[in-house]
Parts: sequence; C-alpha cells; structure tokens
Amino acid sequence: MLHILWAKMRVMVAPARWDPFATGPQRIPTILLVFAFQLLYFPINRSGTNTPRVDLDIIDSVMPLIGEFSIIYFAGAVGITIMVFVGALLLPRELYMQYVVTLVFAMAIGFTIWALFPAHVYKAPFEPEDDFDKWTQEYLHDDRDYGNHNAIPSSHVYYMTILLYFLTRRWPRQWFWFAMLAVLNAWSTLLTHQHYFLDVVAGFALTIFAIWFARKTLMPRVREIYG
Repeated sequence: MLHILWAKMRVMVAPARWDPFATGPQRIPTILLVFAFQLLYFPINRSGTNTPRVDLDIIDSVMPLIGEFSIIYFAGAVGITIMVFVGALLLPRELYMQYVVTLVFAMAIGFTIWALFPAHVYKAPFEPEDDFDKWTQEYLHDDRDYGNHNAIPSSHVYYMTILLYFLTRRWPRQWFWFAMLAVLNAWSTLLTHQHYFLDVVAGFALTIFAIWFARKTLMPRVREIYG
C-alpha cells in the first residue's frame, strides 16, 4: 500500500515533461528556437558578384520583369518572416511536429548549399515605367546588402511551399487555393528577377525531398522521443 501511495505522490509532484509541440505556451520555446535558426539567413545569404550564376539562358533571358508582382513578392517575404508563428497558431500537434521537423531540415540543407556553393543573381538595370517598377528597383534590385544574394535553392520558394503544404494537410478542401499561392509566390521571384528558373526548381525539389525525408526517416525517431 505504501509503495502505491509513494508512486502516486511522485507522479503528482514530479514536474511535467516539456512537450515542444504541445498547443499553448509550451510551443513558445520551439517557436523562438526555430525562428533563431531561420535568422541564419542573414549572415549566410550574402554571395557577392564574384560567385557563379546558375541561370538557364533559354528561359531566364526572356523572362519579363513585371513590377506588379513585387506586391506578391513582398507578401511572400512577410509570410516567410512570420511562418513559424503561423504554423504554431494554426496547426494541431501532429502536423505542427511534422512542420517543424521538415522546415528545420530544409533550412539546414538550404543553408549548407548556400555556404558551400554560393551563387548570385545578376539584376540588369532597367528604366522604371510605373510605381511598381520603382518599388522593384528600389527595394529589390538596389538593396545594398542583398541585391546580389545566394540564389539556389530559393528560400522564398521552399519556406512558403512547406508551410502551404502543411496548411493543405490541415484544410484539404482548400488545396487549390494553397497550390495557387505556392505557384504565384514562385512566379513572383521570377517576374521580379529575384531568382532564376533553376533556383525555383531547386526550391521545389528541396521542399519535396525535405517532406519525404522527414516523414520516412526523421519523424519515426521524433515520435519515439515525444510520442
């Protein structure tokens, strides 16, 4: 009898195990850790013009510059800035756990490629014709720090596509709209000349690989630890 009471008391007074994927305040440390890892974008994403370009001339040379797509590009930039918080707010535990594992793995691969094989985007000068073109020129092409940035794979693509994939898993009936957002986001990087075609392809390829590898290899181990 005494050992049963002792066991129950230990359960009652023992501190609860931290679940980094549980809903509510327990997600805050996870959010901060993932966001801190995402901030590595800034020191790594500086390639300079002395690095190669991974362009496909037959496609990239005829890609028009459409200033109106700068609005979509900026919307995507806001989205990838807050994506960690959006995922934490909208995804239930299992999907959130998969999202965090997939995103962190994708960022680790993407950042490593940038560090080992830096490549840049050449942004040819152009004469603005309207306000959209002026915004594109001022805020994207003439950016002193990131005007020439690491190009391949496009983080603008894989950040947003991974989030949209898990939002589709959360609300499967809305798959068409999430898919359209992913396509428009990718097009915005091309039609504002922020990326080359192969950068976008690599961004989608990294997304697919990260989702597959996380599901097949990483998630079983994570579930062993956190249930």
